[in-house]
Amino acid sequence: MISSCEYSDDDFQRFSLIVANVDDSNSDQDRKQDLIKYDFKNGELVSTETIITNPGGQLRFNCEESRVYRNRYVITDFGDIVDITTHQFIHRGGSGTEYTRLLDVEGDYVYIHQPQTDAYYFFNLANLEYGVMEDPGKWSLSGLLSPDESMSVSSSYWNEGQIWLHHLNGEKELLGEGFYVEYSPLSSSLAGVPLLWLDNERILTQKANGVIIIVTLDGSVEPMVSIDLSDFDSAPSGSKGALRASLYRKPNADIIYEISLIGPKGKFSENRFVIDVENKSYSVYDPEWIALGYEFDYSTSEDHTVLRYKSNEIGQEQYFIARHVRTTEGHLATISRETPEYPTSIKIWSSANGKWTNMDFEFPIWITYSAVIGWIE
Repeated sequence: MISSCEYSDDDFQRFSLIVANVDDSNSDQDRKQDLIKYDFKNGELVSTETIITNPGGQLRFNCEESRVYRNRYVITDFGDIVDITTHQFIHRGGSGTEYTRLLDVEGDYVYIHQPQTDAYYFFNLANLEYGVMEDPGKWSLSGLLSPDESMSVSSSYWNEGQIWLHHLNGEKELLGEGFYVEYSPLSSSLAGVPLLWLDNERILTQKANGVIIIVTLDGSVEPMVSIDLSDFDSAPSGSKGALRASLYRKPNADIIYEISLIGPKGKFSENRFVIDVENKSYSVYDPEWIALGYEFDYSTSEDHTVLRYKSNEIGQEQYFIARHVRTTEGHLATISRETPEYPTSIKIWSSANGKWTNMDFEFPIWITYSAVIGWIE
């Protein structure tokens, strides 16, 4: 149901949504991928523009997660950099056996790693300089960086159950074994256990699903809480387990343990718990409304998700994935699906007119879950 509430925002700027689609229309050649800019003014789609086309079978822009940076660049997880203003690749990451991975972006510098050669590179957005980092420092540390950036911690694949500590001098040491995420057979994840630094000496993680512990740098293990997940996992015996698990801090510093399990209606649902480290306790974190940014929020039941703007309902989605939503001032974009399997459209809502715009995609032009990259002004 679309709200008929009136909105009093006065001056509406022109916003553009950056989207990546996949084009399989030419069966005689490899597929291509288009980076498209959809221009909105006062909530209406007024024009579209192809920023760049990437030929070849390998998806680059939305294989995982790309980002818009400084209202000008699209940077992919491979380290590709597109200048939206010039419609050009200003840097191409490696592919095939020489594939590269984006490490991070800080100021003018984009940091990139090539796993096959274990080489580290930088790209300077200001002068387009590209070079090798002779001393990569913290960028050479695998996994999750410590608060003081002097070391990192990583977990091995899900079936190995190991936690490793990495040092700046290249050495690594085994902190312990026997740490697992018990995955559902329906999960495709191979990730190890979630990790969260509490300080420079202690790491919060799990021994098993719901069994939260602290591992210290000397390898000792301190039990924290044991969460009974039996009421949250309604899957048949052969499908029980997690789709994924994570640990993170909210802006207010609360620590959240999140685990995705099959709920009563047979769909995976996110279950969140606040971990109180000081008192070794936990509570269910189930806020009625969860923020999406820029005064948008959502609330999910077993059947649907309600979306709001400034506490007014703007719409509902049957299959909703919050991590694929992109918001900016007065605008929200999300993939939409008619079935649980594949996204079939992108939906955009604007406070300028209080309406939704649907952009439908049908093979041979199609989209992935990460098709919505971000907004620019």
